[in-house]
Amino acid sequence: METQLGITISGKPFGVDAITWSEDGIIAACTDTYIHLITPIIAGLSSDYGNYKVNTIINDLLPESADFDESRVLEKPLDPSYSIPEMYRCTSWSPTGLSRIYGCLLTVVTTKHRVLLFELGKNTSNWSLHTDMTPLLMSDTLQDSDTGTFENLEQIHQFHSLYAVWSPIIVTDPLMPNPALMAISNQAGEVSLWSYSVVCGIQHQTTFKPHSSFVNLMRWSKWRKYDNYYIGYLLSTSTNGTVTLTSVKVIYDPSSIRSVETDTISTWFEENSGSISMIKLWDESGDSIKILIAKYVNVYSAVLKVQEDKKLVLEGDWMDYTVPRTAVGVSGGYFGNEGHYIRLFTYEGDGLVLSYQNGNLELVDHLSVGMTKKLQSKFKQQWVEDVSKNEDEDLLNNLDMIPQVWGVDSTPNGLYSAIMYTIKPVVDIHTYGESRDSTSITFLIHPKINGVNANQKLLKDLERYIHDPDFFFTYPVQSILHEQLEFILDEEENESLMACLHQLNDLMEKPNDDNSRWAHSSICRRVFSPTNAIASRIIFYFNNELKNYKLQDNTRAFLLEMDMKSRSYIICSFFQSILSYCNERDDQFWKSLSDDDISQMVLWCDRVLYEVLPLPSSDLLQTVKTAYDKLQQHRPSSPALDNLSIEVGIVDSALNGNNVMNVDIRPKQKCPACDNWIPFSIGAICVCSTGHAFDRCAVTLKVITSPLYQCCINCGVKRLQLTMDGDNQQNASSSMSLSDTVLSECWKCLYCGSDMEAITCGSSR
Repeated sequence: METQLGITISGKPFGVDAITWSEDGIIAACTDTYIHLITPIIAGLSSDYGNYKVNTIINDLLPESADFDESRVLEKPLDPSYSIPEMYRCTSWSPTGLSRIYGCLLTVVTTKHRVLLFELGKNTSNWSLHTDMTPLLMSDTLQDSDTGTFENLEQIHQFHSLYAVWSPIIVTDPLMPNPALMAISNQAGEVSLWSYSVVCGIQHQTTFKPHSSFVNLMRWSKWRKYDNYYIGYLLSTSTNGTVTLTSVKVIYDPSSIRSVETDTISTWFEENSGSISMIKLWDESGDSIKILIAKYVNVYSAVLKVQEDKKLVLEGDWMDYTVPRTAVGVSGGYFGNEGHYIRLFTYEGDGLVLSYQNGNLELVDHLSVGMTKKLQSKFKQQWVEDVSKNEDEDLLNNLDMIPQVWGVDSTPNGLYSAIMYTIKPVVDIHTYGESRDSTSITFLIHPKINGVNANQKLLKDLERYIHDPDFFFTYPVQSILHEQLEFILDEEENESLMACLHQLNDLMEKPNDDNSRWAHSSICRRVFSPTNAIASRIIFYFNNELKNYKLQDNTRAFLLEMDMKSRSYIICSFFQSILSYCNERDDQFWKSLSDDDISQMVLWCDRVLYEVLPLPSSDLLQTVKTAYDKLQQHRPSSPALDNLSIEVGIVDSALNGNNVMNVDIRPKQKCPACDNWIPFSIGAICVCSTGHAFDRCAVTLKVITSPLYQCCINCGVKRLQLTMDGDNQQNASSSMSLSDTVLSECWKCLYCGSDMEAITCGSSR
């Protein structure tokens, strides 16, 4: 990303946190009248494809005269929000897994204090309004009012939202939709907490008052689990300069949040009224949390320790640092280098790196100089690009430029930072209405962690992910894997990528010692949790992400070979999982199978024969043999078993050590259009003998005839839609058909582990 030209966007930021990076790897750039959604794409310098996909949220902003009946109490000239047309104040991302396609929700707060939730639309790349929370906030504010209208200034301040921030997901069950909390602050010094999950929707939990004045910034820690409850910490700041830390306790029932309790732990800077421009929080769920406060030119940091009584106490004293060479101060920053460094960016375009040294914040000179040089180079590069497109090019070429940095955010490991800025000539040659200053976004790479190249840490992290059975359910997979790939790719050398691929290949081919761990678990666990299965899906994911990237020939050949092996492993592991699950059921299960269930099982067995007979796998063939025996024992008269003796004979021959090749597998499905047989095949498309073509479900292998189906948001693999409501697809019922049971358990993409979205035939994605 660092080698690319900056991205130019419309508008200028109105408030803080102008740029934020989501867990889905999408960047939200918030300007006064536009919200731009930027998705980096791995394509490379020599690719014909673009390196970014840019969308813009289109939403009607309110005119200057609009209000929510506050004017009954408050004369308009007294509040700036009534004197200007509505603009976007700030944005905040939810954790992934909360939208209708299990992605991130984008929360937007406007200058007229509306709180809007947006999501990536189904069947389209456009973003649409998910929920307007403003009526909910108004109703909550006026719940004790007899008239249902504003009666005093205090109520208006309670209604006027200023900022919103999401907590991490509260992981109560990795395999179920989990909730998160959203904190919304207001002008009365209050914070309201709202829970949201795909199943339960939006629910108000509690409101508390940590400040006496406007609450303008907030940050969440991670959640810590204790018995049947969770504790997180919310850091908040006020325009009067105070900083407050609040403990949030969530008591959770098996299906929903039962209660939320808050407790103010500490309040700081009561004697220091300087306005706060930025806060950050570093928490790796250990016993310490680091917080960072910027009061423009002054930066403060503290380390907090988590005590046995769940309280946080300050370790030592607050550390402070005065930022040099700036009149305005810090406009962005974040923790880097696993929390050991603080990277700061001034409004004037300088970069600083601070480290913790003996209870003090110390400037790391060589890193600060290096980061500033890269920043200045980026600004100059963009200036040359902008001037070349300007009709006043000759005049502007003779002028110096100055940058104005609006905000910064980073990827999960802090290896990349996105900087949002404006560059303008030192002498403005236009009137205000004619100004052609543009806002740009550029990227910096920070290649070292603890003084060494980050490659080794990334490889260790990758192995840790692969050994975590909850990886596809609790991690922000998209942003983690994209950051890793982006960092290790280099069109001039392939050593880093090859080291990563070899590690993945070794983990995929390593004898699977944890199969017994999942032997009697759910289908979902059997399919997605084994180490080999996770490694295989990451290989598939990498190959799909790199399809537009120019790799060296030997690297591309090795990746394609790995991809072929990963597909075969995924298929074999999937069928081993579902057939073993069926074989372990009692006799009543087999006796109650419908003819459609039996046809489904025979389809799966046919696919196994095609996959493993060229390279016999006795374990999987024995699983198929057991399934055949149980079907013949308990449902011998089912028409779905006609001529099954042919397939049984093939399996017996292979299990006896015979080399069974070029098996002609009989067709088992008829064409929905003409009733002719559909010859056996394995591709994504199946075609009958008269030429009718249909998509094939990746899970059931059945023909997709419904206009409603599901599609992987990453690799595009298609599958049948459950016959039950999509929002409840992860709640399997004992009365389900065998097909629906497996579909409900395998609700992630079978091949890459990404989420699935509902598609209506004829719509475009």
